[in-house]
Amino acid sequence: MKRTFLLAVLCLSALSAAPKIKVNHARNAASYASPLAPNSGVAPGSRFIVIGEDLGPAESDPSAVTVKVNINGATYDAQVISATNKQVVAVMPADAQVGQGTVTLTFAGESAETPVIVKERAVGIFATGSYGDGAAIATNADGNAITLLAPANPGKIARLRATGFGASLEGEIEVRIGSDAAANVSVNRVADQPGIDEIQFEVPASANGCFVPVAVRTGNNTWANFVTLAVAAEGTRCTSATLGAADIDRIASGELKEVRVSSTIGSRVAISMEGVEMVTDAISGSFHKMTIEDFAAGGQFQGDFALGSCYVPAYSDIVPEGEVPETRMQPLKTGNLTLNGPKGPRDLGRANGDFAVELGQGFSIPLPPGVPAPPSSLYLEPGTYRYAATAGEDVGAFNVEFQYNPAIWNNSNTISTVDRSKDLPITWTGGGANDLVVITGSSAVESDDVEYSRTFICVAKASAGSFTVPSYILRQLPEGPVDRGMLGVLSVSEPKSFTAQGLDTANVSTMRMALQQASYR
Repeated sequence: MKRTFLLAVLCLSALSAAPKIKVNHARNAASYASPLAPNSGVAPGSRFIVIGEDLGPAESDPSAVTVKVNINGATYDAQVISATNKQVVAVMPADAQVGQGTVTLTFAGESAETPVIVKERAVGIFATGSYGDGAAIATNADGNAITLLAPANPGKIARLRATGFGASLEGEIEVRIGSDAAANVSVNRVADQPGIDEIQFEVPASANGCFVPVAVRTGNNTWANFVTLAVAAEGTRCTSATLGAADIDRIASGELKEVRVSSTIGSRVAISMEGVEMVTDAISGSFHKMTIEDFAAGGQFQGDFALGSCYVPAYSDIVPEGEVPETRMQPLKTGNLTLNGPKGPRDLGRANGDFAVELGQGFSIPLPPGVPAPPSSLYLEPGTYRYAATAGEDVGAFNVEFQYNPAIWNNSNTISTVDRSKDLPITWTGGGANDLVVITGSSAVESDDVEYSRTFICVAKASAGSFTVPSYILRQLPEGPVDRGMLGVLSVSEPKSFTAQGLDTANVSTMRMALQQASYR
């Protein structure tokens, strides 16, 4: 009898485990913006998300959970849209006051509380990727989804799904597609979908590519999370550095339901800090299989973004501590990999998915006249290289030749502080006609044990010799000291494609990255 009673108590305890909120603050359900971000907060009438464990039932049941919002002593009932054990999505009441407060979630008689910031307007754009990043959830004028197979067209209407415009849809709004502003922008509510707004605009004539960055600004220079949009001329396929038009045709025909991708890069990374430059040569790559849907959702490498544009990836503080974002990529096994260049051959071993091999190191410091430089084991120098593999379990043999002749950043010594209110010119020399230059920067701050950082990525042709980072991109980064900020220029060679049994698309390229500390003001 006692044993039966004990088992009953244990079962009841398991069923009524207290909800555990594992991510600080209730967040905008589209952007997931950190409470330290300029676009943080939840607007009245918009959707927000709470993330944790034991928040609701295993299968979504909105009726199983109640959510209350308390702002300045006033309590509101929030409509629950979905509720599972890992996350709850609800709508901030339209009459909620602006200010700081709390969200209280109750499931099976147990409650948990988390802070919330309610703002008049805090816009987020819904994306198919994780935590507010990746391809936009978008439609054309006919209501059909915009995808890699059905891209938006320049000069035609596209619509983004969003949340966070607040009680009124009036007010300033700007939509940028790639490097240009979109025309005929308007915002509407979506019928029968509480908390969902729709941004309509005309796609600029300059937009082109499978992953064109999309940026949306509302009042006070506040930008929503960045997403991407597939764009191509009417009747044509979008293309990217990873997928060509022929690959998209294979997807459309159903022949290519999943893609086996390999991307390898030989790299020199030079980091300058306090007068000391540390240099590392390495080669790294990946051999993976993934569904087309996962590939299209996001996680593109830098060269995939449209030329002449900038992108600001979502910040990952939303991932609960101890967890990693779900990935459905399957590793592919290769045979033995080798690299041969001006300084001789190197054995790289075998890859099972990802691989990385250090090729050499060196550093330089200011020295008095006559003092010899420290020894160096650096491997990469301009010239011709051969990358090869024997046949493996999943990937066949290959043998490909490529060049390393990087562009060199030549105005780095004039930049130690970045004024975020002004455009930032970057110049370089060298690089191949079809090579890319990627400009990147990052900054981080911390407050009340909450860390917030942002990174920007801009892509240009090496042949251009210069690129100006727009101030609206720089303003996405938090103001921070020199020891928490970096600015860099990457010279990325034109990917050299190769074929191997078991791979749908494969390439090798080289990169020279120069990074230095920078403060953002």
